[in-house]
Amino acid sequence: MPISGSCFVIMPFEPELHYMYLYMRDHIEKHHNLKCERGDSSYHTDGILDKIHKYISDADVVIGDCTRRNPNVMYELGMAYEMSKPVILITSDEVEHAPTDIKSREFIRYELGDDSDFLKRLDDALHKTMGTYDDLFEAAKELFKQFRADNDLHIEEADKDDFVRAAATRARTSELPSVDDHRAVAKKLMPAMATVWDIDTSVVAKDWIDEHFPE
Repeated sequence: MPISGSCFVIMPFEPELHYMYLYMRDHIEKHHNLKCERGDSSYHTDGILDKIHKYISDADVVIGDCTRRNPNVMYELGMAYEMSKPVILITSDEVEHAPTDIKSREFIRYELGDDSDFLKRLDDALHKTMGTYDDLFEAAKELFKQFRADNDLHIEEADKDDFVRAAATRARTSELPSVDDHRAVAKKLMPAMATVWDIDTSVVAKDWIDEHFPE
């Protein structure tokens, strides 16, 4: 199966966790069609922060291992959230020991040597994360095309990466809509399909949404 996306893993560079990374990488690449890398995956002439920034920027999804509250991991997770990347958090610690500023987020806990439940939960999280954005992108794209055609608008369409970043930003403050809820998709995510979305466009969009998808 050809690789069609990428996953960047943020985790402490510790020997016992290295084998966990290799095991997780092989599983993700085999079952999820994603190229999986972490900061030491390849040699770069750039500085370490520039290299990490590029890895995160290029990733479709980020997995962050918060085991032992490593400060480098926390810093790189901050970069991922700043870029509005979809993030899946994992840890081998008890969840109540997670850093305070991300403790409210859902963690997938694992134990070295016992992977059955962890891999299932990781699979579910990856399917939900990747599937959600793929489906929402296609739904918003079709609505956006219809909206532009009906109103004779010449607004340039954003690419999928820009859409996912915008949708991920919205997901941090409110729940993303179901793909079957056309009104909610149009209202919340059509602006993410446009390279430029101004006040005038918002007014036209509101009238169009009310006409096509009345409450």
